[in-house]
Amino acid sequence: MEELNRNESQWAPPIVIKSFNKEVDEVLTRRVVTSRGVPPSKQYPIKWKGLPESEATWEAQEDL
Repeated sequence: MEELNRNESQWAPPIVIKSFNKEVDEVLTRRVVTSRGVPPSKQYPIKWKGLPESEATWEAQEDL
């Protein structure tokens, strides 16, 4: 019996939550991302308060 359950986890799968407790310090620029058959989307590199510019992340317009 033990061998049958060897690869099964007892733990629930992790839940991914997309939330941030960061404050925007500066919007550095923008880019437009295009793909065939999909409407273009705008993304912005965001410099977060208390973090260096090297830690800036690209965020979609709808997420801001």
